[in-house]
Amino acid sequence: VSNNSQNTAVTFTTGAGFSCSANGGGNITSSDVQLVPTTCTDTARAIKRTVTVSPTITQNNGDIYLDMWLKVNSIGSGLSNSQNFKYALTTDGTSCTSGTVVAEGNFNGATTNTEKTLLHEKTYSSTTTETYYLWIWLDAAETDSATQGQSFNISLGGSCTNQSPYVYTANFYSSGATDYNQVVIGNVISNNIIQYSTKEAAMEALKITIGGATDRPYYLKHRLNSSNVVTETYVGFVVTPAMASANSGMTAGTYYLKGGDSGSAYSDNITTIISAFGSSRCTDNSSFYECTVSGTSALNANVANTGAVRVYDNQSHTCAVNGSGRSNCS
Repeated sequence: VSNNSQNTAVTFTTGAGFSCSANGGGNITSSDVQLVPTTCTDTARAIKRTVTVSPTITQNNGDIYLDMWLKVNSIGSGLSNSQNFKYALTTDGTSCTSGTVVAEGNFNGATTNTEKTLLHEKTYSSTTTETYYLWIWLDAAETDSATQGQSFNISLGGSCTNQSPYVYTANFYSSGATDYNQVVIGNVISNNIIQYSTKEAAMEALKITIGGATDRPYYLKHRLNSSNVVTETYVGFVVTPAMASANSGMTAGTYYLKGGDSGSAYSDNITTIISAFGSSRCTDNSSFYECTVSGTSALNANVANTGAVRVYDNQSHTCAVNGSGRSNCS
């Protein structure tokens, strides 16, 4: 409110406030190199690319969230049927196992438009540039001649947003509750299910719901589209530094198992729980893979080739997603 002598001109400039880019050196094709069974560091027989990720933030406050993936544009059946056509994203250019291994896996079961996640909900709060190293190779363990004479085309893709597409829940199952407190892929999350903006809040809610003072280091995470329909669901779990220190082979960090995809993420889920638990704590039961840590602070995880994933403790409390995408905790 002013009189004429106090008039002041104010100009506001608005814009997107952020942008993201990545340079991966162009499409990766079979003409780049002649793949033969070898190590990832074989410069004549394996692909190595330097990937730079550059988020730019001009908004004053708030984070941005970036996803980056490898998209399979085409792949020969001999390669898609192999467990040994592999990829890894690392922070060190020495080898596919040096530095921090940000993502790793293989292209087994891949078809046209299959996407392999490299960075997932990577959070940035300021303008920065990060350098990664992408490795793609046919591992020396390969002995099947069906991988010979195959072609492929793989490209880098990504997205970023200033609004996290994810929400967290601790939707504790109760047969007497409306909607049974279950989140289902393809549906809007019911108003009866409380949504949290952080994983810590979901874990705290789960701890309170099931009683007891012991932390429950797992929860559910859901990706929503612009219509608030659930498009992906994960069981998230945390390996604390204390747990990693007390159990040889475990690595501290936050991990996500993707469920409800009819098994397309099975090999990636196996890689995830091995990264968390160490292979010595895991058992391969053919179509079912499980890793366990016993004791008073037990943490266990298993994945099935049906798309079902589960994380649970030694008191039979669990958070899970079944193969069709229905999730809850119990």
